[in-house]
Amino acid sequence: MFDGGPETKNEKIIYERWRKSGFKWTPENTKRIIEVINGIDKKVNQMYDAVLKTKKFLDAQNIPDAVKKDYDIVADLTYERWEGGIPTADSETLKMLYDATSWKAMPRVRASSDRMPTRSRALYLNLNWNIEFFDRPEFAQVRIPYYVHSLFVDSFTYTLNDMLYMDPSDFSIGMNVSFCGDEL
Repeated sequence: MFDGGPETKNEKIIYERWRKSGFKWTPENTKRIIEVINGIDKKVNQMYDAVLKTKKFLDAQNIPDAVKKDYDIVADLTYERWEGGIPTADSETLKMLYDATSWKAMPRVRASSDRMPTRSRALYLNLNWNIEFFDRPEFAQVRIPYYVHSLFVDSFTYTLNDMLYMDPSDFSIGMNVSFCGDEL
């Protein structure tokens, strides 16, 4: 998105907002950021558990083999508080961020009738991202998943200042189950 600098109007707005966020590292801010990272991680694990539970349910049910043999489950996480805004950005700016970034940084869990990735493979294949902003002694024992790094550093979506106001309960899990059997 920002290789060589912002190109579109939205990218320029995102980039400038991110650049001018004025975040300060204080013990309180560091503690809050760790809480939010851990809260997002907990939500992501709940998402994995929901997919696993759904897969087990489908595999155990007395449904026709034609349906059971070919299904897909996709779950993703989205941040839903953009509608109300946060102190660092009004709802219009947050809506623009939401639309412009398409949440490419957010994690997704996929399963099918014939496979379910392990938790480690689905969520933590790309650890540990304690680089750039997170390359600090305070984060030495904090697991920074790729999606957290991407959301708050690489994608220019949300600033570290935004993270101070985020509540992990505002991240929502969405799940889609599709059946592709020959006969329904």
